[in-house]
Amino acid sequence: MKKRYWIIGTLLVATLLYIALSKILPVREAVRSESSQTIQILDETQPTTTAQRIVRTTPDPKSTLNRVPNSIEIETSQPLSRNQSTLNVTVNSKNPADSDLEFSLDNLAMRQTLRADAPTGTYTVEYHACWTDGNCSNSSFQFTTN
Repeated sequence: MKKRYWIIGTLLVATLLYIALSKILPVREAVRSESSQTIQILDETQPTTTAQRIVRTTPDPKSTLNRVPNSIEIETSQPLSRNQSTLNVTVNSKNPADSDLEFSLDNLAMRQTLRADAPTGTYTVEYHACWTDGNCSNSSFQFTTN
């Protein structure tokens, strides 16, 4: 009888330990490529790439607009660090910004408002996006206004 309780107790402790460790340790999944015999380990704790973090830019890169937009916006999938992220806009070697850089309440977007009299031309948007997890990325894009 004591042996049965000991076995049940051991199994219970082992199950609880397994559940606790699965919440703490990174989850890994092996993926076998069909085109080769290599196996890639996917680790959910690895940070996502910048391309995965940047959801949308407004206006779209390489777009041609009929008028100057009211603002430039970078949307992300993870919260931005307000004190480290920057967004600089230039057109004809001048800064058409109307105000300081703004962030959405949830820190998932940064926006730069443009002056009402901003000129037409090729706009260059350079941004330094830093997330609250400490990862940062520099990137840029251009768009044109007629």
